[in-house]
Formats: sequence, structure tokens, C-alpha cells
Amino acid sequence: MIYLRETADKYIRQNLNNGSKDFKPKYHFSAQVGWINDPNGLIYYDGYFHVFYQYYPYSLQWGPMHWGHARSKNLIDFEYLPVALAPDAPFESGCFSGGAVLDKDNKEIHVLYTRNYEDDKTVRQTQYHAYSADGVNFTKVERAAIGEEQLPPGFRVSSFRDPNPVRIGDRYYVVVGAQRESKTGAVLVYSSKDMSEFEYEFAIENENFGEMVECPDLFMLGGRAVLTLSVIALKSDRLTNIDGKANLYAVMDIDFENKTYSFRHIDSLDEGTDFYAPQSVEDGNGRRIMLAWLDMWNNNPFPLRNKFVSNGVYTLPRELSLNGDTLLQYPLREAKEIFRTPFDVKKGCSMPKTSYAALEMEEGSVFSFGFAGEGFTLRVTDGYFFVEQKQKNHISAVRRGKARAETFNAEVFSDNCSVEIFAGGRDVFSAQAFIECDRYVISQAEKLKVRRAAYI
Repeated sequence: MIYLRETADKYIRQNLNNGSKDFKPKYHFSAQVGWINDPNGLIYYDGYFHVFYQYYPYSLQWGPMHWGHARSKNLIDFEYLPVALAPDAPFESGCFSGGAVLDKDNKEIHVLYTRNYEDDKTVRQTQYHAYSADGVNFTKVERAAIGEEQLPPGFRVSSFRDPNPVRIGDRYYVVVGAQRESKTGAVLVYSSKDMSEFEYEFAIENENFGEMVECPDLFMLGGRAVLTLSVIALKSDRLTNIDGKANLYAVMDIDFENKTYSFRHIDSLDEGTDFYAPQSVEDGNGRRIMLAWLDMWNNNPFPLRNKFVSNGVYTLPRELSLNGDTLLQYPLREAKEIFRTPFDVKKGCSMPKTSYAALEMEEGSVFSFGFAGEGFTLRVTDGYFFVEQKQKNHISAVRRGKARAETFNAEVFSDNCSVEIFAGGRDVFSAQAFIECDRYVISQAEKLKVRRAAYI
């Protein structure tokens, strides 16, 4: 079946008010209607952050993938733009994930995406190219940018996806998620001088790459190469995962000329239950900012049962930095400026769902909020930061951070359908929150120093 961008845009306009908005986020990004998953093609262009996203407007479930498109000055307030890509070409059953880069004159946006083709017998994935001179209207290039003939021997054409370009020096490099025939994950590196012809360079592999790598993102930070990626069937007990699905970062030394690399440090990106497909962008001031899908595959049927207007939300934008070889993540400064009405953090007080709390927590500190036996508990025990979540409409879990400390500066962001907790920059916990109430109740607030608490 052929899907058209114009048809998708018309359907969106006609269905903006069809469906429940009870859990629609107030300050996290979500689609107007329909399903979203991976963020795609994050780019800073002409004074705006452009966010593309895996999108199926016609259902609350995953379907033939389009690229939705929005832009923002601050990654909090968004303007929705026309759908950028649709599976409108022959032998194209989905425009899967990818990335974006500016040309060397900073005049055009170039995106790479995976053309997915499948029927009852075949799945084939190849990398295609589209471009835009105005940041809104995109033209597809008819021939493959990286075809299956450029897949090195021993890799599966059915598991070859999510190209993400980056410009380093005077050359473009593209990282693509891949799987060997032996069912081990890898990142394949390609290069181009002009984003028209690409050549294979080398494969990046590691024992922690599971059976398949998805959504790789390569960028420079503090003079180091950083690679983020999502992994299927992770085999490590040391790294955080949900049923084998994990999100990792690797701080690396890469020599592109000699096609060599080494790993300095590999670790998990998020300790929560809902985080996948991270992608980053550098803004006009040199900050590296990351977004991810605040969800996990096969986690939660609650939006389907309640016929929401949309299904899917992105994390709060996070500013990234390195401390040695450890990646630190902090909530974007602009995000904290939107909370202006104070509330009390005391046992028995109510807590608005769209709120922010900055707390200093030490050994024995406990902070709990929720409603009717459901909710979240933050605590410091044996020098570690723990988050426990109990929900009837979502998985329940107890998650522990990686860092040990005497005190943690914890920042709690609650939105209508999510909770994100930052603990000292090192540990972040992301979770969906489908607790049926108007406001939360604070049930515990022990050994806390409240630096700030406010809501929208």
C-alpha cells in the first residue's frame, strides 16, 4: 500500500480532537495524533531545533512508518510541521529511523533513513537519502545511498537500519545498526565527501552489543568520540536492561584514517523502565542535547485500552557532558524555567502532576508520592539511589543507580504521563506514569532538603 504525506496531514487535521487527552503531556513532546517511537534526524537549523520522529498517524499502534516533523526554539514548545517522509515509493513499506546533517554551507538539511521493504517472504533494509532547502519540504533521492551491495559479507540485509550521519573534519561519516549472520550486533561505519556517494569503512563491535544494534548516534564531546546505541538481547548483567533491551553509551578513541577504534568506557544511559532510541543534537551554543523515546517495546497496553488521541512521548531534553570517561546528563536549563507556582514537599500535601522538585537526599532519605497505593518512592540506601514504582497500568519495578555518594542532588520531573528523576548527573530514571488521579499525594518526605518545588 502507498501512503502519501498529504493524506497523513489531512488525517491529522481531521482527528485532532478525537480521543482522550487525560494523559497528554504538558511539557514533553508528543505527536498530535497517532503513534510515535524513535526520534529521528535531530538537527539545529536556522535558529530552530528540528525534531523528526517515527510516526504512524492512523493508529495508536505501530504501523507503516512515516517521518513526522516539528520544530522548536527551546525543545519545550513545539510547532508541528507537515509530515516530512511517507512510504510512498514502490518497494517501500516503511521509512524507518535515521539521522540528519547540514551540508557544508549550512544551507540544506540532508536526512538518511532506512527504506524497509517486506512481504510474506522477504525483509530487506537499505539506506536512502532525502534533502530540503527550506527545512520543511523534502525531496527523496530515487537511488539508494547505501545499498545492500555495500553491506559487508556476513551481515543480514534484513537487520541493517537506522543510518545516522555526522560531519567530522571535512568528511561525513554514517553509523548504521547491523546484525551478523551469527546473530551478534555491530555498528557499520560508512563515509562520504559530499553525501552523494558512500563507501564502507569498518565495523565497530563489542561483546555488549547483544544480538542487534539499533539507532546508533556518533558525536564528539569534550574531545572524545561518544557512541550511543540501543541493543537487543543484551547478554551483560552489569548494564541496565529491560528484558534484554538496553541503551548504552561508549566513550571511544577512533582513528578513521586507519580504521581502528578502542573503547575507554561502556555504560548504560538510563536506569528506568522506559527509555529507548536516544539521539542527540548540538545547538547554536555548542551544547550537546539528547532526546529519547520515553517508552520500551512491549511495555504498556494502557493507552490502547483508553483510546488516547496519541500514543508516545519523548524524554525531557538532556544536556550531555563528560567527566573523565563518564557521561553526565542534566535536564536542560530551559526546562526548569517553566515551573513557577510553588508547592510544599511535606507528608500529606498534594503534588500536581505537572511539577518539578529539586531535593538534596542523603543516607536514609525517602520521598514517596502517588495515589491509592500506586506511585514512586525515591530513597538512598547504602550510598545508592533507588527508585521504586508501583502501577496497575504499567510494569512495577525497583531500579538502582550506578553511582555511590553521600548525598544526591535529585531533580524530579512529573508530567501527566511520565516521571523522570535525575540523581547527581550520573543516574537518570525514566518511566511512564499512568496513575488515574488528578493530583498525587506525598506519603513520605524524610530527611530531605527541598531546594525548590514548583508546578505549571
